[in-house]
Amino acid sequence: MLSRRTAFAALLAASTVAFSADVQNMGGSWKLNQEKSRWGKRDKPTGVELKIEHNEPAIRYTGTVINANATDRRDFKFDGAIDGQPHPATGPEGEGAMTINRVNKFTTKWTFRSNDGKVTEEAMTSISGNGREMTRRMERKAPEGTVTWTEFYEKTS
Repeated sequence: MLSRRTAFAALLAASTVAFSADVQNMGGSWKLNQEKSRWGKRDKPTGVELKIEHNEPAIRYTGTVINANATDRRDFKFDGAIDGQPHPATGPEGEGAMTINRVNKFTTKWTFRSNDGKVTEEAMTSISGNGREMTRRMERKAPEGTVTWTEFYEKTS
């Protein structure tokens, strides 16, 4: 007969596997929908291209922000996990660390901190039930102040 401790460990492991299998997959190519996005006091980019590879908890993404003048392109990338631990990342502001926590099966909280500690960017990222839309509610804190905005993406493949 299983001890209570062994039974609890088995139940915990099974629920973790079930939760991982039940989360909405973020993988694919995504395109920013500028019209549905809300920019607040932030400059509106010309476009954002984003490609995500997601195999829970592992996640990898690469992308490019094309700023308002359409000549300034900034690349960003991340290769880590949705595990609450900091992983090296490159953001539009440069090098830093990204921590991603799962909130529920549709939502993750992403926190980027620049290596110099001057910039923090948080994103509550939600995937729609059909997996075709992604919303990112953003907050950026930097020496020049705090800015909030919402980005809306549509899956292209």
